[in-house]
Amino acid sequence: MIATSIQDYLQEQGLSSQLKNLITRALDIVQQQPDAGRYNIEGDQVFVLISTPETEQQEARQAEYHYRYLDVQILLEGSERLGYGLKLASAEPDANYSASQDITFCKTISNEQFLQFEPGDLAVFFPREYHRPLCAVHGNALAIKKAVIKVNMDFIH
Repeated sequence: MIATSIQDYLQEQGLSSQLKNLITRALDIVQQQPDAGRYNIEGDQVFVLISTPETEQQEARQAEYHYRYLDVQILLEGSERLGYGLKLASAEPDANYSASQDITFCKTISNEQFLQFEPGDLAVFFPREYHRPLCAVHGNALAIKKAVIKVNMDFIH
């Protein structure tokens, strides 16, 4: 996981130039203030999802991880807590894995830590990295707007 901001991601040494370029292209879409929905950057290989969900109590949110896609989660409006773990998920998908959605949901994250996001903050979650998005700040549910860039790892390798 890499946490940074839309102001600083181009200087982040942990991000490849190719991934930085994809983030820039997604931010160009976001700046047009599109409606909620999916916007393709490179077809099914790279796309951005714009959504306006409501945060929830941490206990109500499931944790998740992916195998084929990395997530770049960018908060556009509101405040959000994002949980994450330092241990990777198993190298092999378990029975809860949805191949069509490339997602596994789970209840807990070992030694879970949290980031509090404000507009402009972004986090990159690589495959097998546990994360719990959409947690309410101070337990207060809030409507937010966010962009999630999905990048197939085969595309950037």
